Amino acid sequence: MSKTTAASALEQCRKAALDAAWSQWSVLGGQVGGQFTVPRAIVDPEALVLLSCALRDDEPRLWDFVGGFLAAAPSLLSVQRTRNLAARYPARVREILAEAAAIATTDGKDARWKPLAKGAPGRPYRAGKVDQPGRLIGEPAALMLRLRLAFGVQARSDVLAFLLSIAPSSVSAREVGEATGYGPMPARRALEAMVAARIVRAAGSRPERYHAEIERWASLMGDTAVPVWRYWQPLFAFLAAALHSERESADAERSAYLRSGDRRRLVLEHRAAFSWNRIAIPESSDFPGEEYLAGYDQTLLAVSRWLEAST
Repeated sequence: MSKTTAASALEQCRKAALDAAWSQWSVLGGQVGGQFTVPRAIVDPEALVLLSCALRDDEPRLWDFVGGFLAAAPSLLSVQRTRNLAARYPARVREILAEAAAIATTDGKDARWKPLAKGAPGRPYRAGKVDQPGRLIGEPAALMLRLRLAFGVQARSDVLAFLLSIAPSSVSAREVGEATGYGPMPARRALEAMVAARIVRAAGSRPERYHAEIERWASLMGDTAVPVWRYWQPLFAFLAAALHSERESADAERSAYLRSGDRRRLVLEHRAAFSWNRIAIPESSDFPGEEYLAGYDQTLLAVSRWLEAST
């Protein structure tokens, strides 16, 4: 594949990622100008913050949303979940996240974020770009934040959002832990407590499978359909690595063989993002050696198309 085509695949993927970020921020109070698509899927707030940190160099206006949200409503986010998810992102993203945590600590007056800030300065942002994060809490895509307001920022709220979004399907604790990013043991503890409270049902054994009865929540949901669940977190982690500008610059002087090997490893490391979201990408084995550069570009284009159809 030519350099021009390869660059086009990368830029198309970057544009799709930015469009997804704009769309999702609009539900969290971000003052998004122009035309945007109202999200059809549940917004994952921590994953969105991390993606926005990763894309800050590509689109500085995203930092206004990150700073504005963490100054206005840092209590709506889970510090521990943010820390857990950030471990899957490039080091540069974690450095930027520390600057965001500093804003939550100083402007948001939320001391929970201080350890994550690690003494980093809060990089300036333009105030007023996030208007009342809870204003659109009734939007279907804001279900995670809505349940957090009702039941607290904890695993149980997010687990319930996930179960409602896939109802009437049932899943294991491991699958819930993967979907929400809390891990299997915290997910199991949350599920067992919810079963004891009779708001979630369990069936079978080895392993037990859990489900929510959507009809019992219909009035709370306002009789609107619960939006679908997308596995944003693993996909955003892939995008953060794939679109990393420093890596792009370093690639310029590397051979095609080394670049193809790097991209092959990247896709394999993030294969869960594609399988969970059912994104059909080329088989790595079909592109031996340097030929995988073309397979990688096809992967970026597949992700772009999926984002455009799924946001």
